[in-house]
Amino acid sequence: MKNEINDFKRVLGEVLELKIKKSHDYGRSWEIFGLNGIYYQIGSKFVRLWNLRGKDPKNEPLRDTLRDMIVYLIMGIQLIDSNKTEDSIDKLLK
Repeated sequence: MKNEINDFKRVLGEVLELKIKKSHDYGRSWEIFGLNGIYYQIGSKFVRLWNLRGKDPKNEPLRDTLRDMIVYLIMGIQLIDSNKTEDSIDKLLK
């Protein structure tokens, strides 16, 4: 059990590092499309995983795709917790 928890913590640390790196480039742009944007991103990653079943990915390892999905899932929770679930792109364009 201890090794499993330590492995879990290690992966969470990797996910946090990934989020920090991507935040540097993208900022909080992920909030613009609300939960619909998060659903799209998660769906896109899921389709990629599904299409690569039994194949050897050439561009991005499956592990990276799964880490991306974790980041999007957490961002979805952040939107729910902050009540920013609706698209805000219309407000930005006005």
